[in-house]
Amino acid sequence: MKKKIRKAKATIRIKEIYNELKQIYGAPKITKILQNEGEIISERYVSNIMRENKIKAHYIKPYTITTKDCDYTNK
Repeated sequence: MKKKIRKAKATIRIKEIYNELKQIYGAPKITKILQNEGEIISERYVSNIMRENKIKAHYIKPYTITTKDCDYTNK
């Protein structure tokens, strides 16, 4: 019974953090936030809850320049 209550509370808090941070953070960062708040929780537990609730971190691809501004005229 205690496990279900703890899991429900953790699920609610994980969803709150996930939505507050624009659905970008994954299990490692959410775990660190919860641990800083004083919660004793593992990254594996957070990732399992996220997987069960179909919550995924969104990877933001870094911007890369694909074209070069070169002067191709013969000098």
